[in-house]
Amino acid sequence: MRIFSKQESIALTVILSILFVVSYFNFAKALVRSRDLERRNDIGAITKGLEDFRTDFASYPQSTKEGLINACNGGCVWGKDPLRDINDLTYPAYMNVIPLDPRTGDGYSYLYFSNGRRFQIYATLEDAQGVEYDPKIVAMNLKCGTKICNFGRSSPETPLDKSIEQYENELIQEQLRLRKLQLGK
Repeated sequence: MRIFSKQESIALTVILSILFVVSYFNFAKALVRSRDLERRNDIGAITKGLEDFRTDFASYPQSTKEGLINACNGGCVWGKDPLRDINDLTYPAYMNVIPLDPRTGDGYSYLYFSNGRRFQIYATLEDAQGVEYDPKIVAMNLKCGTKICNFGRSSPETPLDKSIEQYENELIQEQLRLRKLQLGK
């Protein structure tokens, strides 16, 4: 049995250390990508559930002051409550459980806004270099838990980079401007 020389031992230690560091960072990056994919899928599933709800009730569920979906008594708890008609519990749920962020314990959460006519739902992606990371959402400084939201989905024709109220006020102003132009002719 041959014993490594001191130089060979040092070289082997250096090589193994480099492999460990590279593997660790690749593994950490893969975990971030996996969690961000889960967030995108969750927000997509919630969006579908909200659209199905709207199809049946002609409006989206309102939001609570805390940014929860108000389709449960007092607001639905992420990861616990279903998205359903609370007045008819025999009707099938649109979602059996509204998902929660995969890192809820680390301060990440989803955020929901709705006035019944429109909705916005936000999350925080961990990869700031990701394709769906949106600096316009970041500029709004919305809190998804303790993190700043940087990704979202909304009802059709509802922007994510301004509040629903602000957008609807802009629509009203545009309608008034068009009426003035029509009356001026």
